[in-house]
Amino acid sequence: MKLKESVDSKTPEEMAPGYNSIKENNTTETNTITKESIKENSPETKQTSNSLFNHIEQENKIFTKKNSEGYIKLFYYYTKEEPMEIQLSEGDINEYEIHSIGGQKYYPLILGYEEAKTMREEGLFTNIGDPIKNFFGKNIVIVGVMNKTNSILDTVHLIPLTSEELN
Repeated sequence: MKLKESVDSKTPEEMAPGYNSIKENNTTETNTITKESIKENSPETKQTSNSLFNHIEQENKIFTKKNSEGYIKLFYYYTKEEPMEIQLSEGDINEYEIHSIGGQKYYPLILGYEEAKTMREEGLFTNIGDPIKNFFGKNIVIVGVMNKTNSILDTVHLIPLTSEELN
C-alpha cells in the first residue's frame, strides 16, 4: 500500500459537513453490543463476525463517540497483537501500525464496509492510504476496509486508541 505523503488533508467536518451515520436524537447511545446485533448472514463472513464478537464478549473494547454534528460512531479498540483474524476487502492488515507522515503521527484505521462507503460518499477519503487530520482529535490513515458482514460490524471503526484517547 502506498501512503499519501500529503498533509493537506482536512478534518471530517471541513470535508463533509454533516458527516454522519446515526444522529443522536434518532437513537439511544449505548456501549453494549449483543450477540443478536452481530449475526452472520453469509458463510464468508461467519469467521470474522464470530472472532470479533468473541473479543467483544471477553473484554468490552467497544465504545461510541459523537462527532461535532451529533452523529454517533461505533469504535472498537483493536491492537494488532490480538489473535483475531480480520478479513479485509481492501488494504493490508500489516499496515495496521502508526505511520509518520510529514513528521506527524497518524494512527491506523480499519473501517467496516458500510462506514467506508459512507465516508467515501461524504468525501472523507477516496483510497486506502488516505490520511485524515483531526478525526475525533487524532490524525489517522485509512489502512483497510473489512469484508461486508451484513451486521453491525459494517459500521465499526477499528483503531488502536481507547475511548479516553479520542475526543
